[in-house]
Amino acid sequence: MSNTPTWKTPHQAAHQRRKRRGRRKLAAVLVLLALLAGAWVFLSEYVVFTSEGIRFSFGEDAVSDTADRASAPFLSDAGQDNAPQISIDRGELPPEGAGPVHGSLLEVAGLSREEILSAAVNLKNLGYTAAVVPVKTASAPRIDAQELSWAAEACETAGLRLIAYLSCFRDDVTARAQPSLAVCDAEGALFVDYDYSAWLNPYEEAARDAVLADCRFAVSGGAEELLLDNLSFPNSGNLAPIEYGDVEDSPREVIGAFAALLRETFPDLRLGAVVSGDDLFGEGASETKGQDVSLFSATFDRIWAYAADDTEAAALLEKLASLSQEAAAQFCVITGRTYESAAYPET
Repeated sequence: MSNTPTWKTPHQAAHQRRKRRGRRKLAAVLVLLALLAGAWVFLSEYVVFTSEGIRFSFGEDAVSDTADRASAPFLSDAGQDNAPQISIDRGELPPEGAGPVHGSLLEVAGLSREEILSAAVNLKNLGYTAAVVPVKTASAPRIDAQELSWAAEACETAGLRLIAYLSCFRDDVTARAQPSLAVCDAEGALFVDYDYSAWLNPYEEAARDAVLADCRFAVSGGAEELLLDNLSFPNSGNLAPIEYGDVEDSPREVIGAFAALLRETFPDLRLGAVVSGDDLFGEGASETKGQDVSLFSATFDRIWAYAADDTEAAALLEKLASLSQEAAAQFCVITGRTYESAAYPET
């Protein structure tokens, strides 16, 4: 055997150095993975899964996720038609047509029957007693009869009161589809507000009939209460060019008469309407919009208002109470996805 050393070219030597570095990197990665696996095995005892996410709980107060899982919707695929079987504490429904509101938004448009059912059960498990279903929003078509039927079925199963939300005269879809019913300027151009939404013209009987048809649809589909938003003339955007033509009645008279018609049409149904801005604070606060808190409080069961948070809601209620104890007793607030009645303390 020859003892002559084997000489490597510079290229071969560099290749071997790269291989040695690669082996060292691989070894380091394997060591790191082993350490992470060991850490997970150690910490998995203290991992708690909650509805807010994953957290760690150490010491004697460490709890499992059993309690949190018990409050989550329980769905199984039992049944030939794959209908989910639900196990929940249904509690009791609020008294028919009465009781405080503790509700949350329940979106149903485009969802399946199972998805709607699961969402409703989740609301119940979170402590809500009512689901506010957007039946007709300003920017979308009315939900279809199947979706409303599934929503009613889900609310009945979960033990939730179904409140139908409807945007009345602020209806970009219908106004663009039927410009003859829309608010326009003197040249016939469509009026749009600051959010680029068109409005139906409350002076037009056909426009009022369209709103009434949406309400009848909601009630026929199982709604136990109506929440009417934008029950007014346009209130944002450049209002100056709007032309209503030769009309005799004021906006307040038109909206008041339509509110009375709604009450007459649904005498036994609980009705609520959103009153916004300064219209909460005094009779005839906005002749342009036609809203009036005293008129609405005499016609509807609930007076709704939007608030950024609980502090603003409390301030609105306190100010309203100084003007109208009746309206304060009917006051409800919308904060994000939450819908709450707020009782003013008796003195």
